[in-house]
Amino acid sequence: MKRTLVFTSLLFTMHASSQNAIFNGGNGDGYSYNGYAEVAANIFNGGSGDGWATAGIMVSLPVHFTYFKVKLTGASVLLEWETYSEQNADKFEIERSDDGVHFKYLGTVAATGAANVRTTYQYRDILPLAGDNYYRIKQIDDNGNFTYTPVRMLSLDKLHTLTLLVYPQPANDKVMIRLPSVLNGRNVVLNVINSGGGLEKQLINYNTRTDNSIVLPVGQLAKGIYFLHVHSGDKVFVSSLVID
Repeated sequence: MKRTLVFTSLLFTMHASSQNAIFNGGNGDGYSYNGYAEVAANIFNGGSGDGWATAGIMVSLPVHFTYFKVKLTGASVLLEWETYSEQNADKFEIERSDDGVHFKYLGTVAATGAANVRTTYQYRDILPLAGDNYYRIKQIDDNGNFTYTPVRMLSLDKLHTLTLLVYPQPANDKVMIRLPSVLNGRNVVLNVINSGGGLEKQLINYNTRTDNSIVLPVGQLAKGIYFLHVHSGDKVFVSSLVID
């Protein structure tokens, strides 16, 4: 038995917690079947597969997710996730960010509370941002407890997106990221995105030095192609990254 619910975007007038975790996952999308819940403001340096393996925190989750993904459909962004068991679940709150750090509330989807039944949910963001759109879901229980899903990112065209210089490539230990002089001394947010749109690694409010360089350790990343997004003010700087 499978149910599908479709919701559309609401006005962006409510705000949720801006706390975020950092996921340094291995071979996988950061969200395999597991019993680990994200705890806000904690750092998860996972192993092979789920990105949460070394959290050291295990709880009995009221909702077990199968997947969470986002995709562009026309001019809107479709969020879709599936659960295979729900107990004492109340609702899902959808949050969006333009930098992967500061999230704002978009809307709410009611949970069915169906135990041992796969249920597919959908939410459509009809007014996505120009540039990077980071999404996460806040699952809230009947008693007010909550957990977050890993972050998913989808990028739309943005005219002032600029290119980063990243070397060496392919990399296996660390890379040097050279930023333009306009960012000298400014705080930036660096996000490493995997090919599936998942947030793998994040440096928040990194203050660039006079040489405008960032040394990024990549030894924990699995082999493959990634994308680097550096946010500073209204500018976004991007580059691809190959891990060998």
